[in-house]
Amino acid sequence: MRRRDFITLIGGTVAAWPLAARAQQPTMPVIGYLSGGTSKDFARLTAAFRQGLNESGYIEGRNVAIEYRWADGQYDRLPALAADLVKRQIALMAATTTPAALAAKGATSTIPIVFSIGADPVAIGLVEGLSRPSGNITGVNNYLSNIGAKRLELLRQVVPKATTIAGLFGPNTPDTEAERRDVDAAAQSIGLRLIVLTATNDRDIDSAFLTFAQSGAGALLDAIEQLQGAPLPASILETEILPARIDVYDPADLDAVAAAGEVVWAGVEPLGERDGRVALYLADHLPRLLPPAEAPLKRGPTKDGDTGVSRAPLQRGLDLSGREAAILDCLRARGASFFGPLHEAVGGGYPAQTVDALWNLVWQGLITNDTFHALRAFTRARVARRKVKGPRPDGTSFRSRRLVPPSAEGRWVVVALQAATVKSATTKWAAALTEQLLARHGVLTREAVTAEAVAGGFGIVYPALKGLEETGRIRRGYFVAGLGATQFAMPGALDLLRSLRDAPDEAEIAVLAATDPANPYGATLKWPTRRSTPNARGSTSSPRALIPSPSKELILSPSKDARSAPTTVDGVDTARSPTRSVGATVILVNGALAAYLARGDRQLVTCLPDAEPDRSKVGRAVARVLIDRARTGGEAPRGMLIEEIDGTPSCGHPMSPFLLEAGFVAGALGFQATFGRS
Repeated sequence: MRRRDFITLIGGTVAAWPLAARAQQPTMPVIGYLSGGTSKDFARLTAAFRQGLNESGYIEGRNVAIEYRWADGQYDRLPALAADLVKRQIALMAATTTPAALAAKGATSTIPIVFSIGADPVAIGLVEGLSRPSGNITGVNNYLSNIGAKRLELLRQVVPKATTIAGLFGPNTPDTEAERRDVDAAAQSIGLRLIVLTATNDRDIDSAFLTFAQSGAGALLDAIEQLQGAPLPASILETEILPARIDVYDPADLDAVAAAGEVVWAGVEPLGERDGRVALYLADHLPRLLPPAEAPLKRGPTKDGDTGVSRAPLQRGLDLSGREAAILDCLRARGASFFGPLHEAVGGGYPAQTVDALWNLVWQGLITNDTFHALRAFTRARVARRKVKGPRPDGTSFRSRRLVPPSAEGRWVVVALQAATVKSATTKWAAALTEQLLARHGVLTREAVTAEAVAGGFGIVYPALKGLEETGRIRRGYFVAGLGATQFAMPGALDLLRSLRDAPDEAEIAVLAATDPANPYGATLKWPTRRSTPNARGSTSSPRALIPSPSKELILSPSKDARSAPTTVDGVDTARSPTRSVGATVILVNGALAAYLARGDRQLVTCLPDAEPDRSKVGRAVARVLIDRARTGGEAPRGMLIEEIDGTPSCGHPMSPFLLEAGFVAGALGFQATFGRS
């Protein structure tokens, strides 16, 4: 803190007191010292304050008195403390901390005030301008709240591999929100996730550090914040989507944030009889991210595995059965309700009929549940084949005494859709959606928007993208080769891409569900081609996913799409081409597709590099991922049998040495890995 400047102002103000004012003082003049902190925390500052006065010729107790008022972190006490100082007929008020300065200004318009704060005094309305403060107030601004970006830059240098940081803020200071926004923007620009923690005293600080150290739920909320609105298959939400983003995923964390009202899920569309796509939202973000009731509808292909998904109609043109309409009316009238009262309200009968009606309303985006138990039970047929660490993913661990179907447990509520009766509602939603898509993808393309089946398509977000480009918040360019010029990127995403020009010494591996929004293949990028040979031994690699362009700009290079091509085209084997189907897995090595494992874990498609030593490095990396999956569980827990690789018997494929090295055993049916139960 610039103590000397602060003291100089105090001394100058005291020296400028009119002679008449001095003559009116019955005794020695009194300086009021107002602070939002504690005397212990500000001991060094007050000692320097008195020393500075001494150097200016004002000695406490001899020719000047000081009245101290401490709020002890309880900022709501400051107005009363400031008013008390005014009643004491002080000649000058010194205010440290932003809340104290604002309280001082509110207490008097005649007594001179000198402040020392870290916030922008103009932004918070303390002064009219820096050069001409006006009124009875002046002071020193340290601009401590404007160096968040620099702090993050230094922190990144100290911990270069950090991906998540915590920001500790005082919730009751008027500059907190602006500082938080600045730090959040700086974090996004360098690819960091920010966890916001608050503290008002020493105990809160200890609690905040403990919260960050045990940030399972915090990490989960970060992951959900990035995934908001993306259509995710419910059957793999807790086995593949969320665990891919959290080191140790615990279903209890999801239950905890749902019970706390932090997270809401909404149905998007059904997938067969026992699955469906859902969208997750932070409760506070739901009103601005949920599509308006009459938003334009963009329908995509409904076939499982295609890049697009179709959004269910929200309000207009609903085709509800009598039981469904009765449930909806009951929930709108009574609010959140359990299954029993709902079943009775719609006439009783066979419980399964009410359960089916509930889930039909879910997949139309009209109702949801305040827990994830019902959703887990609905997809139990799929989930039961997978192993998840932690509590059972299929619901409670006790036998219910109530005759409530597991897929109807919890309270059912109406999804609060906002009516888009005016154009501004859709415009605000489109702006919020655009920022969400940019935060999720980094580089946003028409293809990525199409893959998420956004209502209204790319046309609904393009105006918002254009506006962000014009204000300099994002860049427009040719970042993905072959996809046209309608591409927009956040500065932090481009910096991250540039940092990936050179391959790391050790392979960086990402294992994702094929339907995961983070998997660019089959959405932003087309699936790489595989060229067959007469003996079907090996396949050439896909083009590099990340290559530098002649202009030194980083370009994502997709290859020819093989999804809709004939079985063979110019030697390209497309009989078993990858798709974004539920249950399939992609293995990315250094950002490029290395392998695709079909649902059931029996068919493997590889995209190995042509040249050594890259070919062997990637092959070994894929084999290690497969043996780990066989050991920890996947579609076939406690083992795996790979029958085909690139459409041929697995034992004759060039991947064979790598699989054997990893621990697979060659057999009559293919490569097998079995593990005894521990």
